[in-house]
Amino acid sequence: MADVATTWSNLALVVSKSGKQEAAEMWLRKTIEVDRKFRNPMELAPDLCNLAKILKDIPSRLAEARRLAEEALAIFTTLEPGMSQIWIIYIVLAEIAEKEAEMTRDSHIKAERQTQAREYRRLARDAEYKFPGTRHGLRRVASYILAVIEACAGNPEARLVATDIQRQLKEDDGTECQALSKAFGLMLLGERDEDIICEGLGQSGAMIVKAILQGISDPSLVQDLLESPDRDGRTF
Repeated sequence: MADVATTWSNLALVVSKSGKQEAAEMWLRKTIEVDRKFRNPMELAPDLCNLAKILKDIPSRLAEARRLAEEALAIFTTLEPGMSQIWIIYIVLAEIAEKEAEMTRDSHIKAERQTQAREYRRLARDAEYKFPGTRHGLRRVASYILAVIEACAGNPEARLVATDIQRQLKEDDGTECQALSKAFGLMLLGERDEDIICEGLGQSGAMIVKAILQGISDPSLVQDLLESPDRDGRTF
């Protein structure tokens, strides 16, 4: 039955991507029932997370989505850090909180949910940044990171390079590139509040911002990135 449940879970993802959310929910609920029966947290947590992702887009079921996501989070926190991508459930919880903030007319609840959303997004950034695989990805853009760090430290040549990188990103059609260009611009102007800089960024861009901010505060924290053989060798 555990193998069958895995097939149901995969089927749910396929039909969900094709827009058949009711069918996806049905398959996931069958899967979750088996996960609970066999007490398999490694399977139950992501299945709960996937169901929460579906339900969060249905306004009348936001509360249910939150309960499922919180249950998934409780399970993820019991697993070894390297065995789960816990930042995914933090992002889902942030999106739920943002939707709840948009829907309520109660100013107190709105402010509370907005605060929750910011905190969940911060936790998501922190969790993914600590993940070993993230460092490998950052090494591929080490020249970007170094340019902004040194520009913020007052190096005029690095500032020219960072400004050019910012311009190229802004001209890119991709939403994430444009958001990253805006983030670079804020840091070059002196902004250091991570929440403000990362607003509108996806996780990949947020990882670059976190590395830059760490490098600005203490260059030794990103030395492994800057000395990596993956980077293009540029120095200033």
